Amino acid sequence: PPVGWCVSWAGLGSWFVGWTLGWQEFMYAAAGLLVLLALSSLLTIGRMSLEVRTRLEPQRVTAGDGAAVEVWVRNTGKAPLLPLPLDMPTGQTVTRFNLPALVSGSEFEDLVVMPTQRRGVFVVGPATTLRGDPFGLVRRQVTWTDAVELFVHPRTVVRDAPGDGRLKDIEG
Repeated sequence: PPVGWCVSWAGLGSWFVGWTLGWQEFMYAAAGLLVLLALSSLLTIGRMSLEVRTRLEPQRVTAGDGAAVEVWVRNTGKAPLLPLPLDMPTGQTVTRFNLPALVSGSEFEDLVVMPTQRRGVFVVGPATTLRGDPFGLVRRQVTWTDAVELFVHPRTVVRDAPGDGRLKDIEG
């Protein structure tokens, strides 16, 4: 993130100014900024062992009909998983699933209904998790699924037959 880069460059710049000019205040600022960056980086260390599946049902609908996205997550690791956001683009918006704390082997399942008022092809997914620090300095994004397309066809209207195609003579 840009904030993390700014903090790292400010820390390195403060260290350089403090070292070349001999100012202790800049050295303290550099130490504080770099320690904050190092501690923030510790929050992204570690691997998540998840199994994430998404299912879009149905993939082809008529405008106005319903389509649903089912998200299923299972903790396959040995350690418990802390609460974590799972983001999934659904059309023009991003749907966020707040995963609860999952112990080893436990599952989470949720369902989202897609808006299908407009016709078109909408990309659903991929499902991603984002781990980071509370200050927004560092983050790690992991993609778990592939994107799937939702096809919304226009509504068709059945019209009455216009006739047999012959002209009728009214004047006898």
